[in-house]
Amino acid sequence: LESQQSLGSFALQAEQPRLLQPTDENDVKNDRIYGYDETLLLNARGETDSMILYLWDFGGQQVFYSMHHLFLTKYGIYLLVFDMREVLNVDSRATALKYLQFWLSSINIHAPKAAIVLVGTFLDFIDSESDLKEIDAAIREKVDAMDISVKECETEDLIYFPVDNKKEYGIMELRLQIERIARQGELFNQEISMRFVCFLDELLYAKSQSDTFMTLADAKLLAKNAGIMSSEIQLVALEFFHNCGMITYLTATQALKNMIVLEPQWLIDSLSKIIRDVDTKQHKFDDQAFEDVGLKSDLDSLIQNALASRDILEFFWERPHVEFLIDLMKQTMLLSEWTFRNEKLYLIPSLLKNHFLTDQDYESKEAFCYFDFSKVVLPIGVFERLICLVVAHSALYRRKHEDCNLMEPRVFLDYAVIEFETGLKLEICRRDQDDKQRIELSVEDLARSAEAFTIIQSILQKLNNDIMGLRLKWEIFFVLCKETERVWSYEDAKKHNIAPWFSNSSRSTNNSTKRLSADLDSFLENFSK
Repeated sequence: LESQQSLGSFALQAEQPRLLQPTDENDVKNDRIYGYDETLLLNARGETDSMILYLWDFGGQQVFYSMHHLFLTKYGIYLLVFDMREVLNVDSRATALKYLQFWLSSINIHAPKAAIVLVGTFLDFIDSESDLKEIDAAIREKVDAMDISVKECETEDLIYFPVDNKKEYGIMELRLQIERIARQGELFNQEISMRFVCFLDELLYAKSQSDTFMTLADAKLLAKNAGIMSSEIQLVALEFFHNCGMITYLTATQALKNMIVLEPQWLIDSLSKIIRDVDTKQHKFDDQAFEDVGLKSDLDSLIQNALASRDILEFFWERPHVEFLIDLMKQTMLLSEWTFRNEKLYLIPSLLKNHFLTDQDYESKEAFCYFDFSKVVLPIGVFERLICLVVAHSALYRRKHEDCNLMEPRVFLDYAVIEFETGLKLEICRRDQDDKQRIELSVEDLARSAEAFTIIQSILQKLNNDIMGLRLKWEIFFVLCKETERVWSYEDAKKHNIAPWFSNSSRSTNNSTKRLSADLDSFLENFSK
């Protein structure tokens, strides 16, 4: 739920009458507002207690998780809905609680301090108050351990709101809680500049003319029409509208700053045409439709290998939107070019299939290192974006060095072997079983272990900065299998110059690592432009 409050009172009513019709250039230069609808203003003043809430329904399927950071904002009120029967049943409790923990962590990473409400459904299947208390105790233990604040149901003295959708029991209390949270929130009592309101009206008018997105330069012209001359204040307004859920404006990279999506629902619908759980009935593709236009083989490649052709993207999206959406997916690391075949293809990592590594897969390794996220969480989407960036660099390297013969990457949802540059093959996997939440790295040529470590460390830091808002935390460990799997912390391995990562290697090896580091820095910097 995105609470709009005082901003919404103006903005949504403004879709009929236009707030602003500037006619004199001097009016704008004098930084004054003209042409507002007096009736609209009076109506809004009389509705100071009114509130408009927007409802967003996030797909629960794992394939959608990689898109969360696009839409989770700090002004949201997040309802985490779960089946109470699954928590009460001892056989399914661990899985249900792990699911709750994942969502709580995801919201906390992308929208820290946002209000969270837990909602338990199927109350009609719960036999007694003691069952409700048992569910409460199981969830409360996990939530307390995570140090995350959730809004409790005070009338029932529970950490969650039990509801019965058939008889609507508990629904009114839930609605009242949502309203209380919204009214107590930062946004409700915040005064909004009339210039911001007029700027938003200009953006909404552009949306009503079927403009789904625009450039930052065009948006700045609309802001000036609304009397906002300062470039800094224009950006503040756009970020504010994004946090209110009115537009999608991402600021992690310079390229993303130049894109403004006027209709967030259009963006969700567009991305969901590609990123979908094809194993569920409601999201299956219509094979015959693709057969009729000669794209059945392209569809098979998308489903089986997560590789999308240009033709199939144009089939999913309207042609004028294709370049914009490809560029947005590249910048948000949801897609990368795949230049390892004769045709132009794009890898969409969130559609990859699992490889399901076992402990036996590591018996032959002499050494590997891992990035441990167990103390917090390894959000779904991080490993996929890591793969996306490594593949993007490999594809770029192949384009620059036409005479090289890099192997085509082997990629899965939890495992990949990618030749980063000639002779440097990275083997990367995600381990997410039991208490293990980590990304592991090994290389075929141990002499290049330091280079491989530098690559993954740098990319994870970029992901943390651009996507996770520096809220991703990890520890680094090094494992020597020949020493009965001796595990070294990063600090100890560096202090003792543990080979093959920190040994006093030759000057040529050190130079190679420095050269690779500089090349990678340039790649990551250019990726953000």
